[in-house]
Amino acid sequence: MITFPDAVTYIANRASLEDLDLFEEAARQRRDTFAQERMKALAVGDEVRLGSLKPAYLNDMQGTIRSLNNTSTSNPQATVNLDAASTWILSRQTKFMDRIPDGADTYPVTVPLSCVFPV
Repeated sequence: MITFPDAVTYIANRASLEDLDLFEEAARQRRDTFAQERMKALAVGDEVRLGSLKPAYLNDMQGTIRSLNNTSTSNPQATVNLDAASTWILSRQTKFMDRIPDGADTYPVTVPLSCVFPV
């Protein structure tokens, strides 16, 4: 049986460009599988962190999933109620100053489900 370290050694020392293309595609497919499993496991009420968003102003903010809209397989989304610390940070950004009332403890944001990670 070939071990993973054997495969890594082969890739590092002997793989052709075609081998590397196959490996990259297999790795991409495996990452997609992990992402799909992670998204399926998310539920309303879960504590989450936001990441991989562009623009990045919501990255690393945390909150609780308020609702899931995963009926669209092409663009599933989650509405996350940001926690007090994240809401405060967001309220200090110019584009949100008029939207978030002073002293707000939470603020809902809707983001792609692929950008929601359990904490």
